[in-house]
Amino acid sequence: ADADGDKDGELSCPVAVALGLDAATPGDTTNGNSDITLSCAGGPAPNSTYSIEIPGAGALDVTVEVGDVDEDGSADFDSVVGLRRTCDDPDTEETCNDEHWVGDVVIGSRVVYCAEAAETITAVVAGYGGFLGDDGGAFTITASHLACGDGSTCVDGLGCVLDLDGGDACEGAVPLSFDTTVSGTTAGLADDLTGACVEAGGADAVYAVTSPGVGAVSWDLDPVDDFDAAVLLRGACADAGSEIACDGSLSGVACVEAGDYSLIVDGDTGGFAGASDGAYLLSASFRPCAEGETCLGGACIEPASPEVEPNDDFATAQPLAADARIAGTIEAEGSADYFSIELTEGDTLRIDTSDACSMDTEVFVYGSPPPETLPDEDACSADDPAPALACDSDDGDGYCSFVEWPVPASGTYYIRVIDWLLDDAGDTYVLDVSVE
Repeated sequence: ADADGDKDGELSCPVAVALGLDAATPGDTTNGNSDITLSCAGGPAPNSTYSIEIPGAGALDVTVEVGDVDEDGSADFDSVVGLRRTCDDPDTEETCNDEHWVGDVVIGSRVVYCAEAAETITAVVAGYGGFLGDDGGAFTITASHLACGDGSTCVDGLGCVLDLDGGDACEGAVPLSFDTTVSGTTAGLADDLTGACVEAGGADAVYAVTSPGVGAVSWDLDPVDDFDAAVLLRGACADAGSEIACDGSLSGVACVEAGDYSLIVDGDTGGFAGASDGAYLLSASFRPCAEGETCLGGACIEPASPEVEPNDDFATAQPLAADARIAGTIEAEGSADYFSIELTEGDTLRIDTSDACSMDTEVFVYGSPPPETLPDEDACSADDPAPALACDSDDGDGYCSFVEWPVPASGTYYIRVIDWLLDDAGDTYVLDVSVE
């Protein structure tokens, strides 16, 4: 039985509509049955079913587009789409998706399924359901099929992906185009390079990317099975001192200028998965900065005034105007940046580190006179910020900070910016300070 207590697909499956390939077909779940609940849905909702003849091995792409998407990227109909090899058997569900983004807008739902041979599969379109309920809605569904050619591999969720191993050494770096996902392996390659965030001994694959100008290069690495790896970005492949980024989180971004760079998949012998060589999927993209913008922390932003060092304690705190925008860097592990500002009783002080935040900031506000001993708090406790008057950890974007604080009395106040736990160095941030 399904979530309604009825037999799964009892009413919907017998009336599945034959859906041809490469033809946008309108549909509407408003009067549909609620007898199928897909794995990615929040609960029962009216659905429509389609039977698709897959002509052979390759990638089947099924895209559902909904109308009336507002400026916030949401639509009246919150769709989901799933594929089942047997319509009324939830155990045969191959894939399911509830949000397909194009840019910053959710246009509907999309799944990509890799077929090994010709077969018939059922596409189920439904509302997300859940505690808010769902009355269904109109949509357009399109199915397409692509047979992956020689030199490419079908990957569920992506489709046909180019097989492109990286070079075995810097001299043999393989060009990688932006906005292209490739599959590769480090198996059989040598350990020529070691990034700052990995332990030596793992094989590495070298790709060459070219930045057309000032901007941000981002990358995504998806290791297969138990392969432990990191991505290195270097200005000069063999020069560890030119390493711009070493990222073991598999997705990263860094600022670059115009020129050639090395993007390196580096196996990690100190990882947790267990294998220091193996297969992976890799993609990279480039976002150019607009005229007048600068790149900081992997983001193109409006320029900020540079931090003035030294500002490592209350005595050397950098004075700020009522509206200030400062580009700062945590110079050393365990260090902090200090700023001072004159405020008037009744003011509202706002501090935000969200713009181009490449670190987990903690922001503290102190009054006058400041503490005689430099604070050593490495994390904000907003309910008990003493000796600070106020602090914040993550109320900004991501792990960045946002403080909005009513000034109790006129005088000099101090702002302290640190990296969470004081255990990092070289990270950058933008400090936006405003007073109302």
